[in-house]
Amino acid sequence: MAEYDLRECPLCGGPGQLKICPKPYRHGWVGCSVCGLYINWNNAPEGAIAKWNMRPSESFTTALTSDALDLLRFMPEAVNVLADRLIDGLEDLTLYGGAKNAEEKAE
Repeated sequence: MAEYDLRECPLCGGPGQLKICPKPYRHGWVGCSVCGLYINWNNAPEGAIAKWNMRPSESFTTALTSDALDLLRFMPEAVNVLADRLIDGLEDLTLYGGAKNAEEKAE
């Protein structure tokens, strides 16, 4: 059997491993024994190994991480604005006896 170079798990960093089912079957999986992430293969493992070893470029992951951090920084402010609007809307409904009366009072 050929020796294959497998990268660590992209999810948890655990060691990658190749599992080949016994003959006469020609299938198996490439995956992680720690978290259970895997890719099935049939006939030949090379395609699954290539997919397992594939990682996005560093510039892509850096940009994606930066965008995600920007969104997370903005999220608390957005949640507060939405909560304030919801509370204001509920207060209007309570004060004016419902949505229909609230519209009449606004006029």
